[in-house]
Amino acid sequence: MIEIDWTLFLLNTLIIVSLSVILSVLYIVIFSRPIVKRIFAGMMKRFMSKKYEDNLWELISAMTRVTPNTIMENSLRSASGTIISRPFGSPRDFHHFEGLVFSPGQLAKPPADASDSVEMTTTIGPHAKHPLVLDIPLMAGGMGYGNALSKKVKKAIARATCATGTATNSGEGAYLPEERELAEHFILQYAPGNWSKSPEILGQADAIEIHIGQGARAAATYRIPPEDLPGEIRETFQLSPGETLVVPPFEETKEPDGLKKWSIGSVERQMVFPLG
Repeated sequence: MIEIDWTLFLLNTLIIVSLSVILSVLYIVIFSRPIVKRIFAGMMKRFMSKKYEDNLWELISAMTRVTPNTIMENSLRSASGTIISRPFGSPRDFHHFEGLVFSPGQLAKPPADASDSVEMTTTIGPHAKHPLVLDIPLMAGGMGYGNALSKKVKKAIARATCATGTATNSGEGAYLPEERELAEHFILQYAPGNWSKSPEILGQADAIEIHIGQGARAAATYRIPPEDLPGEIRETFQLSPGETLVVPPFEETKEPDGLKKWSIGSVERQMVFPLG
């Protein structure tokens, strides 16, 4: 029977483990710099070469506008379908006394009781012949079919706005009949492009939104390459194979009174928002 000297065994084990840790640290110190440089170079190459639609930096850009807390809270609300108590605290930062804010708003108008009903109905164009009446003061933003979103996403947004009693917006993309069919309230963007401007299409709208420009691009001309417009969407934009979609500046704004009237074929209409 072999007798084990446990003191010696534990001492040898401690020495081996210590040497392993030291060698691991030395390996990391010696080789980590080239590894980190390679990883960083690969990431920067992807950031600098990928198109905006496929670029991971879009996530960073979005998070400067919407914080992770907001994303998480909206996800919790959408999962339950009910109002939730704020789980992550106030979004305001109070680091010093000069940052304190005292709002007398609660004294000027006492808050409603929790059991009181709140009127959310919102009317857009109250003086129009056919105003747009929504159940809530929120609408889906303009995101175009084909040049921004797929048909599946546009149909999903139309269903959601119909269920909540608000309006969806066509965006400056092509007119999508399925979106109009699914939406209770449909806003059509009158955009610089030469599509979706026939009297038949405009007559489908509950309201017209004049789209002159947006964001940092403003009203400048921009182009969408053929590879970003696959399948049937090319037919909607009436593009030939290999043709680039060109979105021109808004022609109606070149003259001072350009927006007073606009003509489509032989039909001339007075520009009205909403369109009945």
